[in-house]
Amino acid sequence: MARQLTTSRRFWHGGQAVVTKPRVLVISYWYPPMLAMGALRVANLVKCLPSHGWQPVVVTISPHSDFYMQTGPLEIPSPIEVHRTRDWSFHQRLIYFSRALGWSRPGEVELSKRRKRRCFSLLGRLVTTAYRQLVCFPDEAILWYAIEYRRIRAIAREVKPKVLFSSSLPNTSHLIAHRLSRELNIPWVAEFRDLWTQNHLLKRAPPLRWIERGLERRVIRRANALVTVSPPLARQLETFHRKPVYVVPNGFDESELHAGAYPQNNAFTITHTGMIYPGKRDPQPLFHALTELLQDGMLSDQEVRVSFYGRKLEHLERLLERYPKIASMISLVGEVSHQEAMGQQRNSTILLLLEWTDPRAKGVYTGKVFEYLAAKRPILAIGPKGGVIEELLNETGAGVLVSTAEEVKTALMEWLSALSNEGSVPYCGDERAIRQYSWQEQARKLANLLDRVVEGG
Repeated sequence: MARQLTTSRRFWHGGQAVVTKPRVLVISYWYPPMLAMGALRVANLVKCLPSHGWQPVVVTISPHSDFYMQTGPLEIPSPIEVHRTRDWSFHQRLIYFSRALGWSRPGEVELSKRRKRRCFSLLGRLVTTAYRQLVCFPDEAILWYAIEYRRIRAIAREVKPKVLFSSSLPNTSHLIAHRLSRELNIPWVAEFRDLWTQNHLLKRAPPLRWIERGLERRVIRRANALVTVSPPLARQLETFHRKPVYVVPNGFDESELHAGAYPQNNAFTITHTGMIYPGKRDPQPLFHALTELLQDGMLSDQEVRVSFYGRKLEHLERLLERYPKIASMISLVGEVSHQEAMGQQRNSTILLLLEWTDPRAKGVYTGKVFEYLAAKRPILAIGPKGGVIEELLNETGAGVLVSTAEEVKTALMEWLSALSNEGSVPYCGDERAIRQYSWQEQARKLANLLDRVVEGG
């Protein structure tokens, strides 16, 4: 009640006081219909915010290509007010021009083999490095700020929000929010789904590294509060910016908890949905374990099926050449729609989660793990111990994290034994603990933070 009294506005209609929700202007490059984890997070948060006393208004882009919608667009939350500007992303325009020049065609995720050879040549690597280091500074969406800022400012003046909320990556969204906050004197909450200069996936070469670190500090200094997705990332941000950081993890749609039936047959199916990043998410411990179980006569190649859904599976094709004995057990399906991916999750025996092996990624939740929680199937996570994924699985009882082929074998043998003896693989997830990660719960946390910022807390 205190939140509604301090942040809501009242007007009279028909002799009665009508309470309107305060507005939050959400600035995010990623938003439906683009199908990406950043778009999923922002879309679900804004969809749930009205039930916690806030009315979101979204500023985003109109996608320049269909690259992130090849399997169908992501559903746009309704009735959220959305303002779209032109998409000036360098990445999207490169995709557009590569198709126009015949290097790739609509529906193809990867370039042709001849083009791949060019990209992996020395010259190609130099061009790619220069593009990422120099052109995309601070990121590929910088023209969104440079060209569209005046229009976004006009939108903000019309909307009259109580607070700004910007979500990155790309970090250009923070540049836009920083300037809006300064010019219009509006409080601002900056969200880091991934870190900026502390991101282990892209390290600038000196002196750009030092320039960008200074840019991040100068931009974020004005933010009233910071948000990120896990405690380890929050600690990194607190140390770097010397201000409190609030944790709002990713989540899942509660309606998915009871969205469909679970497998009733005797097949043992392992499913992975999402992209494969060579050298970062490694399925080899699973392939080793299956090969050894097959060699030891502990299973046949007809008992287990492993399916991969998503983009960038060419790496797995090459990897499977080292494991010819299990080739018939592995299916590389490719990219499917989001709804079909979630259906495959619910109808699997085991869900495979590949965690990045870099120790610096221990604080990174993959958005996929929360979808897996909603599917209510046992999760087999492969990655380094001691990270937030292992902590989440222990807290919810939804699965196990393993690091070696021997540990994968042990887990598979236990599940296969249960399937043989009991006719099904038991699921031990704690639904009460799992519900703490619904999008409604995450939106409640965000709404409480917006209240504190507007009230000057």
